[in-house]
Amino acid sequence: LDSRRANDLLITGLTQAMLEESGFDADFILIHPASEGYFDPRFIDIRQFTAPAVLVRLEGADRVVFPYVKGLPVTFLPETYQGAEAMRLNADGFNGFVRLPPGDASQSAIDETVDVRVDDEGVVHVEETATLRGGSAFSIRRLLDGLDADEREDAVREFVTYDEGEVRDFSYEVQGESAPDEPLTVTLRYAIEDLVTLTPEEVLFQTGGLLSPASLSAFEATPGSRQNPIRIHHNSLTTKTIRVRYPEAWSLTTALDDARDESRFGRSTVHYERAPGLVTASQRIDLRAGRATAGDYPSLSRLTGSASRLYVPTLVFSVGQP
Repeated sequence: LDSRRANDLLITGLTQAMLEESGFDADFILIHPASEGYFDPRFIDIRQFTAPAVLVRLEGADRVVFPYVKGLPVTFLPETYQGAEAMRLNADGFNGFVRLPPGDASQSAIDETVDVRVDDEGVVHVEETATLRGGSAFSIRRLLDGLDADEREDAVREFVTYDEGEVRDFSYEVQGESAPDEPLTVTLRYAIEDLVTLTPEEVLFQTGGLLSPASLSAFEATPGSRQNPIRIHHNSLTTKTIRVRYPEAWSLTTALDDARDESRFGRSTVHYERAPGLVTASQRIDLRAGRATAGDYPSLSRLTGSASRLYVPTLVFSVGQP
């Protein structure tokens, strides 16, 4: 306390002691992260328990507190620790195992909105907004912390959904960066010139990932080339609303049908609404925590990759026809 310096273990121990002194039911725990796989409780190796924390009973529920992690919401349990095993420690040493709460996918839900406007010249104007919670928001805050203006822009550009070429007129806005208990909102604005092919009778809009269920550059792989097993560490929920506006003189001829798909990894749905000069896609992907072999990758790609029924690579319009 005098030096105001301590390691993670000491900070956690001090927090546990202060909570206990204040009348809370609080335990010092060491966690075996779910991402590190199974451990045999009959053969305990302290090196398997790498994360100190405080397990405290608060408002009728078990909460896990990491007092040494800057910017982490007090009531949020990072995904890699959800449902993980931990050992309780007290003054006498080992005090039994405890399984941490499984977590709620809604605490880390991601809501995305993509507004696309295609003008008469075929230039595509995009505004993407992502509202992040939980671990996703925490990771982005950590990523941006301490960066200068150029470094921040380079980092934020990596969030662009479009994945097939250069963008221009790029700008961005980040809201909620200094409020760790609130959602973080990232808005990107940019234009693209090389996605639309114009002919007198027809317009082809190569969507370049804009109408995908997830970032294909991040998640896509050739099924036969995947070598590593699949591990989804936690349940997740992503909703995405995509609005495409285009000149009312164009008529959309691409068939867009509502769809629902399900596999061992979760489920996906999409619903379309059409109006003159506008088509709206409402997507939702629920992924379940679990493990699988590399050979099961096609089942995951059905929900998140180019094999998904949510993915629309091309929109075709007729010109000057009803």
